[in-house]
Amino acid sequence: MRTAAAGTTHALLLGDGRALAQGPAAYVLTGDRVGTCFGLPPALERHGGRWTVRIERRS
Repeated sequence: MRTAAAGTTHALLLGDGRALAQGPAAYVLTGDRVGTCFGLPPALERHGGRWTVRIERRS
């Protein structure tokens, strides 16, 4: 499990050497965008101001 600092305000997702999404963290850090960036099915959540991403294992 990975977490981002509670003070995170902006994010940048890079893939294949280019910016896939950038801007306010709430806009950029969505399951769809993070999944596209890494080619994985993530579960992205925010609790108490901290972002958490879990990668759901493929069977």
